[in-house]
Amino acid sequence: MKSNVLHISDLHYSDKNATQNLYLRDAFFKDLQEVFSQDEKPTAMVFSGDIVNNPDEKNVYLDVIERFIDPLQQITSISPKNIILCPGNHDVSFTSLKANSIFRDGLEKMRDDPASIDGLYGDGKLDDYAKTICEQFFEFSEYLEQPWDNPFYKVYEVGGQVAISLNMAFSCSLGGSKADRGKLFFPASALSKALLEVQSGHCDILTGHFPLSDLNEPHAKLIEREVQNKSHLYLFGHVHNPRPTTLVTADSSLIRLQSGALYAKDDNFKGYSYIEEEARNLRATYRSYYDERSMFDEATNVGRRGEFFDSDLSKKYWYDRKPSYTNQKLVDHLSGPISKYYLDNYNVGISDQSLLDTYVFPTLAEVDPSKDGPSGAALEVFRREADFLEIDDNVCCHLPSETGATSLLAYLAIQFCQRADECSKPRIPIFIDIRECKPYPSAVKGVVKSALPEADDPLFGWSARIEDQPFVLLVDNYSPNDKQHVAWLQTAHQLLPKARFVICAKSPFAAQSTNARTNLDLPFGYRSWVLYPLDRGEVRAIVKRFGLPDNIDKNLIVDDIISKFRNIGIPLSGPIVAMYLTILRERKSYAPINAAAVTENFIEVTLEKGVTSVVFQGDFDYSEQVSLLACIAEKLVRGNIDSFTPDELHTVIRHYYSEKGISRQATDIVKFFCDKNIFEENNARVYFRYRMVFNYLVAKQIELEVDFRKYVFDEERIFDFVPELDIYFGINRKDEEALAFISGEYLRVSQEIEKEFGPLLSIEAAADLKLPKTKNLNEFMSMLTDRVVTDSEGGDEEQRDGKVEGRKDKPTQFIQSFKRPEKTNLLIRWVKILACYSVCIKNSDRLSKEVKEKHLQQIMVGWGIVASLSFQVVGLLFENGIVKIGTYEFNFGVRRLADPRVIRTIVANVPGFVSTYSRMYLASGKLSDLVRSLEVTGFSDFIRVSMLVDMRSKDFLKDVEAFARDNKSSNSLLESMMWKLRDSFLRFGMESKYVAPFRRLIAELNVNILGLTGEKRSRKLTEVAQRLDELRLSRRIAKKD
Repeated sequence: MKSNVLHISDLHYSDKNATQNLYLRDAFFKDLQEVFSQDEKPTAMVFSGDIVNNPDEKNVYLDVIERFIDPLQQITSISPKNIILCPGNHDVSFTSLKANSIFRDGLEKMRDDPASIDGLYGDGKLDDYAKTICEQFFEFSEYLEQPWDNPFYKVYEVGGQVAISLNMAFSCSLGGSKADRGKLFFPASALSKALLEVQSGHCDILTGHFPLSDLNEPHAKLIEREVQNKSHLYLFGHVHNPRPTTLVTADSSLIRLQSGALYAKDDNFKGYSYIEEEARNLRATYRSYYDERSMFDEATNVGRRGEFFDSDLSKKYWYDRKPSYTNQKLVDHLSGPISKYYLDNYNVGISDQSLLDTYVFPTLAEVDPSKDGPSGAALEVFRREADFLEIDDNVCCHLPSETGATSLLAYLAIQFCQRADECSKPRIPIFIDIRECKPYPSAVKGVVKSALPEADDPLFGWSARIEDQPFVLLVDNYSPNDKQHVAWLQTAHQLLPKARFVICAKSPFAAQSTNARTNLDLPFGYRSWVLYPLDRGEVRAIVKRFGLPDNIDKNLIVDDIISKFRNIGIPLSGPIVAMYLTILRERKSYAPINAAAVTENFIEVTLEKGVTSVVFQGDFDYSEQVSLLACIAEKLVRGNIDSFTPDELHTVIRHYYSEKGISRQATDIVKFFCDKNIFEENNARVYFRYRMVFNYLVAKQIELEVDFRKYVFDEERIFDFVPELDIYFGINRKDEEALAFISGEYLRVSQEIEKEFGPLLSIEAAADLKLPKTKNLNEFMSMLTDRVVTDSEGGDEEQRDGKVEGRKDKPTQFIQSFKRPEKTNLLIRWVKILACYSVCIKNSDRLSKEVKEKHLQQIMVGWGIVASLSFQVVGLLFENGIVKIGTYEFNFGVRRLADPRVIRTIVANVPGFVSTYSRMYLASGKLSDLVRSLEVTGFSDFIRVSMLVDMRSKDFLKDVEAFARDNKSSNSLLESMMWKLRDSFLRFGMESKYVAPFRRLIAELNVNILGLTGEKRSRKLTEVAQRLDELRLSRRIAKKD
């Protein structure tokens, strides 16, 4: 067992010298933090007297506790029960000495007669005197939960060791240290009694304030013999000049160690020591304070390197022992050569930018079974970058492929180095790519050792640290289904049981299901953290870091990535977002995302277009690969299945090539596409890894194969191919036959909808509907106006993102669905065919203006009807709880709310939600002029203007002003527009040039909704404008503060 004792002495604390004391104390505390690593905290602390300078000073011991003992405990983690105390001559009250001078003079006459002193002690006649002169010290000890039952000694049991403290200050006089030197006395029977309380009759540590040589000769003979024979180590203070010695006799050995003084008054040695002992081999390390440097360092004024060994054997033992290190030395090692290694080798990002310049740390989640979430299930706790530093546990991160596992681990490796001082336990990162690793012991050792940076470092290299293993293994590409990987991890843990493991385990991507939590059988305990898709704030952070040209509106990019990626099945993961931004940066311009272009570019990069595979006889070029994949995608669509067994897929491939008269190995082809991350094999099924790739291939097959095109363009299934048609019309931009079919199908379904919903489809009638009433409309509109303006103009991007997409709405999995519903009701079918119609027109830019204008008019009316119907149904649901219209019954579990303001707010936001949904399918800068020229009314006009607002079309606020004038009698439309403006500015931000007209517009919408005219209108406009000015000023002041 190893003991590590911190030995301090002679603080001489006083309020009179507090400045000097605290200056030295702060340097002492700083040095302690550097000396003691996390694994080498002291097991005990000895404070060998002179804690204060004058115990008669008011509250001086309380000040010591507050300013010294409490912070010292925090640094060293030593509990009060492990603090060994003894009084020094400065802990004796001179006031009490003077008051008891007659008794003290009597003792002085007997000082050379040990028998007489022992007699008085045995009769208990010395107890009151000893208690009185050291009263404050004993109160101090009791406060620290270490009361002295006997005023002459105390027996401690600390960390498996026995220590005895002696009150040798009992015999000091008013003459001071020089007068007492060689004249002190102590009842030898008190020491004998203390040793009797120890079961073995022998103590490991004996401590007193004075060196034994300060005793007078008669007492010294008795005490020194007892100490020499019954103790191993004597710790003391007082003389401020440490001279460590080992006294060896024929049958005993006593080590005498003096601490320096933590007292800044004179030029004597100022310092402290810590004593390490293992297998009876002792090393004392002294730390001295150097005034010229204002810091502690090795006490070379005590010994070489400030070290003392009790014997040559001990010296050899410690020098042969693996070198110890301080926490600070490890931090310096990590921030120096190790950091440089990882920056040179792993700071690799997309394109020409470094990882640190572009990386945004994603969100991971851990299930906390001790906490219940809203639905009663275990609560998920978000885990961030800081958690990897602060939690020193093994972690298994579940990440689908292509979601940035390698970047995550590389970034963590750099952070473990650069932010080592923030880690709960600094460790040296070792990056392991497990894919080619062999699991037998020598191979594992070779891989880990070769991956350790600075492996030959004498203090932190492999040989130096193989015992304590301050390492963190970052294991990339771990596959739970690969037996080689499992075996390798078991062997690595056997080799390095004290190391920490952070693993990125591959989890299914294409086949991932909601709340998937893979319980892996790892050879150690671990915490399971699952990667979440990027949220709006994280996407924004990547966009801001990517160095896009100034002419590109970053807000538009963020919203387009969020809405379009989710809609067309592109995973919201860091690498794929970065891939798109790289393309965007090189183009140096922006247009709304074209699903076909983005997906085709992704496939070209994945399949390395232009590089012919050499694993097959003959050419297996990009064109052939896409043609084959499109055929496979068709088979899945026709069967409405999401995957094949390997045998089924081999059959499809062989049939494809047999019709072309070509010979290919189906197994090689499947492996090729798996290696290229087009396919993914999981549980004996083969999937397309990405839904977006699958959608593209379906669209490509629609273009290539007439029969499949007829299959898709069927009235019973066309509406289920919105993403594929978005891509198809991006490839073929003038398919008038397809357009005629979709527009005809839309009109046919619309007629069926009209039979079901009748008058509810009237856009003009719906615009006249009233929103739920509030008790005080004027008060409600003031609240609404303030909120719209505050949210739109105020707050930074992070706050805006939080309001648009609350954390509760954060997508929790990379969910992809390949199957299509067996049945779709008429209402859903109608909305889907309208979406098909929209993507068709959006992408068909080669049609004539007249043709596009005609279809765009029908589409805008259609979305207006969707908004109108939704507005009415939601309002009725909140009013009645259930709505029956024709054969439809709407019951979404909506409870009736008592607060009409909440109901009004929800209903007024419905048209804005529909406008956001329609924008995903229809918005295009190429259509903005046509959209502006459309002549529609009511909710259709609302959808039209909302689209112009979101696209930031030229003079869009003037479009809103015209909308407000045209619909000034419809409070429903005006109030919905206020909410829409708030949503749009939250999503896309507000340039300074829009502030004044926006505020004026909101004020006018306010008074129009209130129905004010004439002078009342003018007064209200002035009042609202003034209040908004005051609101903005208060926000600026608050932000400045």
